[in-house]
Amino acid sequence: MTGEHDLYADWAAAYTLGALDADDRRIFEAHLGSCAICRAEVADFAALPGLIAKVDPADLDHEPDTDIATAIETAAVHELATMRRRTARWRTAALAASAAATVIAIVLFTSDGSGNGATTGWVAAEVTVARTETAEIGTTVKDFGTEITVELTGLPPRDSYVLWTVDRRGSWANVASWAPTPNGTASLVGATSTAADDLARIVVTSEDIDDILVDADT
Repeated sequence: MTGEHDLYADWAAAYTLGALDADDRRIFEAHLGSCAICRAEVADFAALPGLIAKVDPADLDHEPDTDIATAIETAAVHELATMRRRTARWRTAALAASAAATVIAIVLFTSDGSGNGATTGWVAAEVTVARTETAEIGTTVKDFGTEITVELTGLPPRDSYVLWTVDRRGSWANVASWAPTPNGTASLVGATSTAADDLARIVVTSEDIDDILVDADT
């Protein structure tokens, strides 16, 4: 599996930040089912969206060094080209693996909606919108911020789903994303660096952020 891991070694951060397109995300999620290294990397990057959301644009340098900017752009173009070549070479094999993958690192799917989201310190959120059969969402205070658990059944059919946190300033952060399951059931464990007291809402949408499927107040 090391050879296949090498093909996707640079995808974990892009996946966590929601930067992969729908096809590449499905391919990477299939790979996660059999690659412990990438699962660990995704877990390590889980706090990134929350950290980025805390950056104040006013604090950024609006006159960056031109040489540095050019070097970054060149490296990004090269990396994108390399990723697309790798994707084209392995897309067929990865799509086949996707059909067999039933467990990945951040999103765990079960046939009956059962899960172990309730842990010490777990606090239930108040679900205000649920276009699902059932929805249970809660938070657990952690040293790094907040762990989020979500149990859903009867999700409406969509190409993909996204788990968001909304802080008390109204800033949205992507916590996790996943492809549909055969029975519309999902059990998720996500993480954010935002403290539980600073969270206002936890939201599940499709790729369209305005398509709110579940909304819960914390």
